[in-house]
Amino acid sequence: MPSRCALSVATPSASRTERPTTKNDEIDGRLVALVAGTVGAAVVFVLVEQRVAEPILPLHLFKDPTFAIATSVGLIIGMGMFAALALLPTFFQMSTGASVAGSGFLMLPMMAGVMVTAIGSGIAITKTGRYRMYPIVGMALATGGLSWLTRLQGGLSMVLFSAMIFVLGLGLGLRLVMRTIVLAVQSSVEPQEIGTATSANNFFREIGAAVGVALFSTILTGRLTDRLTDVFADRSQEPVAQLSGEQDAATLTR
Repeated sequence: MPSRCALSVATPSASRTERPTTKNDEIDGRLVALVAGTVGAAVVFVLVEQRVAEPILPLHLFKDPTFAIATSVGLIIGMGMFAALALLPTFFQMSTGASVAGSGFLMLPMMAGVMVTAIGSGIAITKTGRYRMYPIVGMALATGGLSWLTRLQGGLSMVLFSAMIFVLGLGLGLRLVMRTIVLAVQSSVEPQEIGTATSANNFFREIGAAVGVALFSTILTGRLTDRLTDVFADRSQEPVAQLSGEQDAATLTR
C-alpha cells in the first residue's frame, strides 16, 4: 500500500509542468513543489519496494541490461511519438490556418509509415526469429525524422512535411521498435515475471508520453508567447512611426 501511494503521487506529478507566472520569469513555487514531491515520492517508492516481500515493480529487473535498455528506449519513444501526435496538428492549425480535421489528416503519412514497418517487420521477425536489428534501425529512423522536423517552418511545403513525418512513422512502427522491445523484454526475464516486466515496460512508455507532451508543450507555448510578444510590440510601434513621419513631412512643407 505505501508503494502504491508513492507511485500514485509520483506519476501524475511527473507529467505536470507549466510556464513560470511570477514576475521577471522567476521559478513558480508550485512548480518547485511538484518537482520536489515527484522526487520524494519516487525515493519513497524505491525504498518501500526494496523491503516488501511482493513488490509491485521488482527492482532486480533493472539489473538485466536488456530490460533496462528496452525500458529506456520505450520511454524515449513515448516522448517523441506522443509529443509529435499532440503538437504537430496544433502547429499547423496556428501556422497555416488548417481546420481541426484538416490538421489531423496531415498526420496520415506518419500513420502510413507506422503501418508499413509494423506489418513488414512483423512478417520478417516471424520468418527469421531475429529481432535485435529492428530496434536499432527504428531508433535511427526515428532520430532522423525528429532531426528533420527541426527544419519545420510555417511556409513549408506539405509534400516535404509529409516526407518528414513518414520517415518518423517508419522509425516509430509498432513492430519495428515498440513491439520488438516488448518481445525482447519478455525473452529476457523469468516466465513468472513476464507479466510484470511487460506492464513495467508499457508503464514507462506511458510516463514518457506524459512527460514528453508536457515538456514540449511548455517549450512550444513559451516560444510562441515570446515571439507573439515581439510581433505585437513591433506592430504597436508602426502607427507611431508612421504618424511621426507624417508630422515631420508636414513640418517640412510649411
